[in-house]
Amino acid sequence: MKISATVAAMAAIVVGQASAYPFFMFPELLGKDAMSRSFLENVDPEFLKRAGVPTLAPYPDNFGIPKEYIFDEKLQFVDLTGENEWRAPGPDDQRGPCAGLNALANHGFISRDGVVDRDDVINGIHKGVGLSQDATVILEALTSFFNGDPVSGKWSIGGYSPKVATLGPLQEGLLGKPAGICGLGHLRSEGDASITRGDFSQPTGNNNNCRSYPQYAKELMDLAREKYPEDGRITPSILAEHQHRRKLYSIANNPNYFSPPYAGVAFTPAAHHFVFALMANKSEEFPQGYLSPENFMSWFSYTGDPQGEISYTYGHERIPAPFYKRHPLFEWTFADILAALAQQIEAFPTTMAVGGNTGTVNSFSGVNIGDLTGGAVTAMHELTDPAKLSCFLSQAIQSSTPTFISNISPALQQQFLDASVGKLFPALTAAFGECNDFLSKKGRAIESYNGTYPGATAELHDSSRELSPSP
Repeated sequence: MKISATVAAMAAIVVGQASAYPFFMFPELLGKDAMSRSFLENVDPEFLKRAGVPTLAPYPDNFGIPKEYIFDEKLQFVDLTGENEWRAPGPDDQRGPCAGLNALANHGFISRDGVVDRDDVINGIHKGVGLSQDATVILEALTSFFNGDPVSGKWSIGGYSPKVATLGPLQEGLLGKPAGICGLGHLRSEGDASITRGDFSQPTGNNNNCRSYPQYAKELMDLAREKYPEDGRITPSILAEHQHRRKLYSIANNPNYFSPPYAGVAFTPAAHHFVFALMANKSEEFPQGYLSPENFMSWFSYTGDPQGEISYTYGHERIPAPFYKRHPLFEWTFADILAALAQQIEAFPTTMAVGGNTGTVNSFSGVNIGDLTGGAVTAMHELTDPAKLSCFLSQAIQSSTPTFISNISPALQQQFLDASVGKLFPALTAAFGECNDFLSKKGRAIESYNGTYPGATAELHDSSRELSPSP
């Protein structure tokens, strides 16, 4: 199997850590009884309920590919005036679950109406926060594939928009509506247990996956205050632990919680990592970045006292000024994303748990990994091999159904899916490697588990969620 440079970089990180924690790469060293209770093999609801901070390995604050950071005020300064001044979105503008995209739209780094295309996203995110173009290319391609229109190349950063489909209502009626990343785009580019958003599959309560909930934002800031009582700074390790706690919370409170391979295992943890990697303000004193609770609140559209009451305004995310992005030599690359994910898996094995609740809280049941991969992987601990983890994600992406073909029959869906994946495949190969051994095996699509996991079903309704209210 050919392994891309990205995966090789991740392998170096994980293998290096394995020398300090050999049971990560060779889980049999944990002992048979311990393994039976861990997420690496079987997920026991009782273990979930009592799971706390893991003891396998601490999450590193110099996360991703470790670096010796430098700071250059001129190169890293982001001008937030003129064409990039902050403006509140209008009633027809799309805003959604990604605070970073919302803020970039409010500042005009990407289209202010929230309907974007490839060039808009690749150039705007790079200019605004320093996400590398190799990372942006694959993330944009996947989001467009799952929740956009491959004909127009457009997608919505919020909910459904009639501006996305090339042929408008005709195309939507024949094929399906490109959902955007809110609402019915759930479990494709967005999943349960997000940083501050609700679980779309939760029957009542905090179930809007576009809206941010103060409860979850406060939990993150309170955790940071526990660790750093002097200033409440938010660090990579705090965000990693928050991600772990959010999963446990969803399992204990959402009877329909579900974690699919891509949105649950990769995208949701990566979104937590983005908060520090892309939103922390860089300086001479803190060249890697410093994220105060006040700056976090600005990025996530909160006002108030971080140690008291806070309130949320839909869609008003703002980049705090002055802002200094990542140094051009240290942009957040796709190799960093995968390395940070591997570190998350090592520190918090809950990250690897594919499956969900079965209709009641604390009923988490894991998916048979061999079924998903067609036998390419038969045990969860095999995904501690960076090459297998990378190909597992690539295979999962290619077996999921985009929202733009949701109206047609399964047979025709497969024809459209094969054609769409053919266009996406070069980007997947560049990011994840060729993965020929994996892709020669036909695994079970995650959508086929609808009968077991209520949260996996596509037949959820978003009519009462107020997905894109007027700001």
